[in-house]
Amino acid sequence: MEPACTETMWEAICSCDRSQDGSFLYAVRSTGIVCRPSCPSRKPLRENTLIFRELPEALAQGFRPCKRCRPDLGPDFDPRAEVAGEAERILRRRFGEPGILDLLPNLLGLTRLHLDRVFKSERGLTTSIFLASLRIEKAREAFAENPQAATADVAFSVGFESLSSFYASFRELSGQSPRLYRASLLEPGKGTSEIVVDRVAAGSWTLTIAVRGAKLSKVAVDGKDWDAFASGLATRHDPSACALFTEQLNEYFAGRRKTFSLPMETRGTLFSLRVREALSSIPYGKTRSYGEIASAIGLPGGARAIGQANSRNPLPVVVPCHRVVGGDGRLVGYKGANTAFKKFLLELERENP
Repeated sequence: MEPACTETMWEAICSCDRSQDGSFLYAVRSTGIVCRPSCPSRKPLRENTLIFRELPEALAQGFRPCKRCRPDLGPDFDPRAEVAGEAERILRRRFGEPGILDLLPNLLGLTRLHLDRVFKSERGLTTSIFLASLRIEKAREAFAENPQAATADVAFSVGFESLSSFYASFRELSGQSPRLYRASLLEPGKGTSEIVVDRVAAGSWTLTIAVRGAKLSKVAVDGKDWDAFASGLATRHDPSACALFTEQLNEYFAGRRKTFSLPMETRGTLFSLRVREALSSIPYGKTRSYGEIASAIGLPGGARAIGQANSRNPLPVVVPCHRVVGGDGRLVGYKGANTAFKKFLLELERENP
């Protein structure tokens, strides 16, 4: 006889708790399918749910293994990691194909929305942002190999369908235009202001800030974020040149500063700049949903686009993308999958009204 569904088990099913994988399985009478606790499928009615300790018990009663969470592949199999890994392998192999992003969900047998949720939970960013970053990385490699290469040839070879999208992505992710990047390769230091760097402690995190031309150019929450920005750029550690910026950030993390008055670079697409302006209008200690930000800039129904623009924000904390939450109040991923840092920032602001 199968065990009863306890409150702990039901909570694990409802929250897709991966820590409970291997401790039990649940089957749904109405679908005839058996799943892991972490399965992202629609949650069943509790009265239709049966609990099993081992897969053979469920199979003996006629239930079929779920094709999303694959309980038949053993308790150590992580379907989300497998999906994200396969998606990354495909993108790295086929990044130069202009339509690969549209093909990817079908190649993996998933919807675009579900794939992005899984990929972001495992990799810290959506597939579109990962692909854009990968293409810019490949473009920088191509320029480094041949600084005289035509910009259009490089842009189309790495998968961009237009020069305008290539220029916008290159500026946003590299912090400079392709022309200035190539100039820095041909004559280091020419065509671009020197980038000075310092670090700021924030709880158990250490942020890296970059200042260029006396303006704040980058606030990096983690190593991946910094590497994507700094690759190929000449930087110099100079605390004195960064003093104004580190001073205000330190005051914020000490709970003494509620707003920033810093000169900042304004690079990015017109849309991303509109989003950052809306973010900067959210008061200290308050939050807004992605849908509310979309409505505020005249884009009802554009919550997904707001989320993508948030994840490209080059100046987190200073431009407070941490104040944007899910429509149900959940702390959706922040600068990658770093929801712990987002929680830290929101709690800091609540404790220092």
